[in-house]
Amino acid sequence: MVSLGLVVARFNSSVTEQMEEAARDAAAERDAAVVETIQVPGAYDS
Repeated sequence: MVSLGLVVARFNSSVTEQMEEAARDAAAERDAAVVETIQVPGAYDS
C-alpha cells in the first residue's frame, strides 16, 4: 500500500476542502492511505 501526505491551505478553504476530499477519495480508490494531513496558512506566489 502507498502512503500519502496532504498539505492543505487554509486560505480559500471553500476550494481546498473540496480538493482534500477529492484527493482522499482518489487515494481510497487506488488502495493508498493518507497517513498525514497538515494545514498551512496559504499559497506561496513568487
